[in-house]
Amino acid sequence: MRVTSEPFGSVDGQQVEQYTLENERGVSVSILSFGAIVHSLLVPGASGDRANVVLGYPTLAGYETNAPYFGSIAGRYANRIGKGQFTIDGTRFQATQNDGENTLHGGTRGFNKKVWTVHPPADSAGPALTLTLVSEHGEEGFPGRLDVKVTYVLTGENALQVTYGAFTD
Repeated sequence: MRVTSEPFGSVDGQQVEQYTLENERGVSVSILSFGAIVHSLLVPGASGDRANVVLGYPTLAGYETNAPYFGSIAGRYANRIGKGQFTIDGTRFQATQNDGENTLHGGTRGFNKKVWTVHPPADSAGPALTLTLVSEHGEEGFPGRLDVKVTYVLTGENALQVTYGAFTD
């Protein structure tokens, strides 16, 4: 069981890393610090050869410019917000419209287009990685500061566990 990292490019002057978690059964998952993206998941087949079962791009440029959101964390909102408008406690908010007149997956620069901070997890049952991100009040038209955390754990039973958490003011 191990976790390794290597450079995967840079965005707006920020280094992007690819972290690979491997277990003792030959399964590995690669996570990018850009978008907290699951870049690859290599699993052994019946013949023992490993195959990647995740759709993605070979380079960072594909994730920067294309919209399928392959393997990424959508945010602040997953799905569409009609006309980019919503109301909380009687106050109307207008989010960035990036899907025609709608807001899709958090706007033009959602969580999938940001470089996350990587931390070793405090405790885990296998190779693991925790990524955090702060979305400030007003970003993409959303109210309140939002602290986001996602943890990936690759277990000895070949399961990829993903745990999300978000806290707002």
